[in-house]
Amino acid sequence: MNMLLGEKLKKARKNIGMSQNEVAEELMLSRQTISKWEMDQVYPEIPKLIEIGRMFHCKIDVLLKE
Repeated sequence: MNMLLGEKLKKARKNIGMSQNEVAEELMLSRQTISKWEMDQVYPEIPKLIEIGRMFHCKIDVLLKE
């Protein structure tokens, strides 16, 4: 089963033990933004994806591939 970007972001966040609030603070965003990403309502911009990859210790192509 292919996971959508939001599911991958949520799984990666939980794998490193961070809350949505902690990710939001680190990226200087609102918790609601992180929630919307995880529900696939909106998608992160490329600069934020790069930061997410660093934070979650994964390559962004892994997050984006189906």
